[in-house]
Amino acid sequence: MHIIVGKLFIETVYWNWLAAIVNIASLLFYYICVIGGNTAPIAEIFQPEITGQYFLMLYSGKAWIVLLVLPLVALLPDIAYMLIQKIFFPTPTDAVMLRQQKQPDYYFDGFSDVFIP
Repeated sequence: MHIIVGKLFIETVYWNWLAAIVNIASLLFYYICVIGGNTAPIAEIFQPEITGQYFLMLYSGKAWIVLLVLPLVALLPDIAYMLIQKIFFPTPTDAVMLRQQKQPDYYFDGFSDVFIP
């Protein structure tokens, strides 16, 4: 789940408060479901053999390393690809966004006057 939410954070171009709240809420909802599913009353209904296994796993330091480091390592190729594309092979949209960032008063009037470095 961390990898999916991390990928959403990477791919989101336009950030607003609603996008941030939805991304964080989806991660919280996932953990609420996992913790709720591992409690005794719910786990006995669906899978009695996993009762409390998630809590036992969290006592291990290796599990915390996997929970925190593995999503970052899994997202490294996506981050590297995105950065290489934006730096060395920018799209016309990237060029317009960069120009608007450098010149806030720049008015976009089509792609004919956009220089792609």
